[in-house]
Amino acid sequence: MVLEWQSTIYAFIGVIFSAIVFAVIAVALSPIGMPALTAPFVLTTWVFLLPMAGFRALERISVTECASTKSLARLRTSESTRAE
Repeated sequence: MVLEWQSTIYAFIGVIFSAIVFAVIAVALSPIGMPALTAPFVLTTWVFLLPMAGFRALERISVTECASTKSLARLRTSESTRAE
C-alpha cells in the first residue's frame, strides 16, 4: 500500500481493531491457560487485507517498489503526475 492519508487511517483502524481482538482472544483463552500470542494480529491482518480490492484509495505495490526511499519518492511523484 502506498502511504497516503487514506492508508494511514486504515492502518490506525487496524491497530485499534487488533487491540480489541487481542483482548477478546486473551480473555477467551485464559480459562484453559493458553496465551493469545500473535493470533489476534494475524487474524486482523487477514481481515484488513481481504477487502483491499474494493478500496480504490488503497493501492498495492510490490516490495521492490518500496525497497528504498528513492523508489518511494519516485512512486509518489509518478502518482501525483498521474492524478493531474
